[in-house]
Amino acid sequence: MTEKLLIKDKENRGSLVEGRSYQMGFAFLKKTNDCFETVQPISTCKDYLNDIVWSEHVNKPVLAYGLKYTKQGIFNGKTSYMVIKILNYMTPAQYIPYTNFEAHKQGLSKNYINIETLLNWVEHKLGIENSKVIKAKNDMYLVEMPYFWSSSTYLISIYSLLIRMAQFWDGNATPAEFLNSYNNPLDIILWMQYKPKLLLMLAGHKIEQTLDPATGPNIHNEGMGQYKNFKFKE
Repeated sequence: MTEKLLIKDKENRGSLVEGRSYQMGFAFLKKTNDCFETVQPISTCKDYLNDIVWSEHVNKPVLAYGLKYTKQGIFNGKTSYMVIKILNYMTPAQYIPYTNFEAHKQGLSKNYINIETLLNWVEHKLGIENSKVIKAKNDMYLVEMPYFWSSSTYLISIYSLLIRMAQFWDGNATPAEFLNSYNNPLDIILWMQYKPKLLLMLAGHKIEQTLDPATGPNIHNEGMGQYKNFKFKE
């Protein structure tokens, strides 16, 4: 697949109440015969990914901050698909440019391979299959990921943060050096919460999560920052 790859954005971001309102957006995708289609609005608030993971695993509809979603069977236990794209501010009436919009679009076009490299470094440490990041039409990028990352809200949460961070990696430092020295104001506070937990994963800690059908209204905020069930592989 190449830059001719088509991703159809079929959802309305204007319906969402986003916790983060500009920069990199995320959405899960459904693979069709000739393209990929969004199953949720592409949103700069990555916590909406948690809602989709929960709905798909417990087979219940979810309502969260403007998102309405019913299971579409997008996870097959092998490969999951996501789109990333740089987005402007959003208001109900229009999309408003932010200062670095064009620079960030150009940066992602230049560095998307580095996102793949960073993800693959983490995945090699974890002993799982590699992700792929593929340039598509309309400034979109397809992320093919091992099902592992979409098996829990904690894992999709740290995975999407690594993607958002890696867009700023120029590839000069090693992946370990980049993660250790990361200080971008966009995500430094969140990274300080997630970093110790990623280090535990890399040291052999197994992430465990039971997705309870009764927790739907609260699952939106159940990202890696909320994870406390620390256990190591035997």
